[in-house]
Amino acid sequence: MIIGFTALGASIEHIVLSNQSIVLPPAEVWLMCISTSLCMFALGVIQITSAKSSPKLVNSKGIEKYRESAVSIGLAISVLIVGFASINGILPVFLIGMMAASFIGLVVLDIKRHPHHRDSKF
Repeated sequence: MIIGFTALGASIEHIVLSNQSIVLPPAEVWLMCISTSLCMFALGVIQITSAKSSPKLVNSKGIEKYRESAVSIGLAISVLIVGFASINGILPVFLIGMMAASFIGLVVLDIKRHPHHRDSKF
């Protein structure tokens, strides 16, 4: 996960400093997509490991942890597909927007599944 975050930071720096009106070179598109995918895949592996290691999660909570990990790994694969589809050229703002939307999706799903937010107090 650390390698993914480091590569993600480097790719964001390259993309932000590039000319915003010209399509990105394939190397920068791949750096962004692979680093984002690596972060999401590592998060999915951590979620699988935490579901297996906790003896209290043998009921539906354990199954929900596996669903969370499947979503993370599925998004990691979809980010790679987006990278493959946009290898011929994509504007920097669209690439960063798609990667940000994938991370925002993970955060929203995580907040939605959290017990504190699931049981409304109103």
